[in-house]
Amino acid sequence: MYTLLLCPPATGSSTGTDDDGGIPGMSLGTPDSPGHAECTIYRVYLNHNSAGTADDVYELQEISGGTRLVFNLSTKSILRQYNKYVPVVKDNYGGWIALSSPNRGSSGGNSGPSEGIAKTRSGGVPGRSGTTVGSAIVDVYTITNDTLTVSTTSVTVKNLSTDAVAGNAWIYFDVEPLSGERIVTWEDCTG
Repeated sequence: MYTLLLCPPATGSSTGTDDDGGIPGMSLGTPDSPGHAECTIYRVYLNHNSAGTADDVYELQEISGGTRLVFNLSTKSILRQYNKYVPVVKDNYGGWIALSSPNRGSSGGNSGPSEGIAKTRSGGVPGRSGTTVGSAIVDVYTITNDTLTVSTTSVTVKNLSTDAVAGNAWIYFDVEPLSGERIVTWEDCTG
């Protein structure tokens, strides 16, 4: 088993577009067409200490020969996420297959990160009513030099609580693995 770092698809190398890079999901039809993108492949490498002490370190080492075409057999996109890796395997015919899980991608064309920090807009996120979850668009932020910085990405999140998430509140969201929907998992209740 290998791991890969998702890279922005090379021009013309993917079956769809994903502004943040990654591997598009498979298109179902006649025939089914797996999503694919050029990716950098890494292996786990044991870097032995030359002194023979217990300081051996496991590291990720890029496989030589440049990027490889990696296929996604899931209908969900595998999104590029900084500092995250996706396991891949090489099949018997030399093809690279991403072992994606539903929580690594997006659903329904809902592109953007599958987890992260966000700030609600002025209307917040409505609470759940019975079995209907609240839903709203939030703005994704990153931490840059210990400062929360707004990105150019916004995503739709779902609220499982019967209490609404306040407007202009900091939240953390993560993907629910079966549906691929982003769920508010933490809210800064202090304002």
